[in-house]
Amino acid sequence: MKKIIALVAVLAIAVVALAACGGNGIVGKWEASMMGVATVTFEFKSDNTYTMTMTSTMEGVTPETSSGTYKVDGNKITIDGSESEYKIEGNKLSISIPELGGSLELTRK
Repeated sequence: MKKIIALVAVLAIAVVALAACGGNGIVGKWEASMMGVATVTFEFKSDNTYTMTMTSTMEGVTPETSSGTYKVDGNKITIDGSESEYKIEGNKLSISIPELGGSLELTRK
């Protein structure tokens, strides 16, 4: 019985720790330069919502912001219903975009 209580306590601590850090490594702000003419920033939140802001380097262009939901399952991320593979290595996030024949490479902010 003591072993079961200890195991439950360890699992409870693990769940709280995962919840505190968002449960996955994608939570946080990520940024990419788009060929020097714009910067895109994604903020993935622990409640499975995100905000994306596109800021142009061109004078007089207003930043555009959108938001929605995302879901992570293994190495797959679904953003507003569109599924892609992703990987995180250190402070780099790579999201594949098969329609464009490549991937979006972001750096953690």
